[in-house]
Amino acid sequence: PPGPWSPASIVHTDFLNPPPGPPPKPPRSPTVADISPVAATLTWGRPGDNGSEIVAYAIRYRKSAEPKDERHWESRVVPAPGPKEVPSNRIQGLEPGSDYEVAVAAENSKGVGKFGRQVSFTTARAVKPARIGGLDVRLENGTAATVIWDAPCSGGMDILEYQIDTDDWFWERDEFAPRTNAKPDGGGEE
Repeated sequence: PPGPWSPASIVHTDFLNPPPGPPPKPPRSPTVADISPVAATLTWGRPGDNGSEIVAYAIRYRKSAEPKDERHWESRVVPAPGPKEVPSNRIQGLEPGSDYEVAVAAENSKGVGKFGRQVSFTTARAVKPARIGGLDVRLENGTAATVIWDAPCSGGMDILEYQIDTDDWFWERDEFAPRTNAKPDGGGEE
């Protein structure tokens, strides 16, 4: 007669969802270009994905003078571009004339890989805007004038306001813009 049966056991194999493997390899060091006083554009090559499509990139950056611990790094995650596009991202909100370090890591369904080698760059120094040119003032009546000018070179930063001074009166408004018609009596644009 046959002997007693061994205890039952369940073996489950899920071929559709294999156990996690390694995350992507580190991307090559980014190239930094189009550096302004407050922004810089990064581009980098796609790393090996270790068998799972790259879905996003983690970017971290910090001022070089800051301590190297994790809390001083700024970071962001950006979606991976299409397969024929070069991965890139523009970092904004930087400080003029400052040294920065930046590194990139890739992410797939298996996790975020290691950051690649960091690179350093220096933002451009901001300078005062150039003098405006092409100034044209047309008197409208005894209390109003139309002022028109050509936009000056901004010096690498946004121009936040224009100020117009005369010998007789002072006038300042935030909403002026180059080649805008405005009236000093507060009447706004024509």
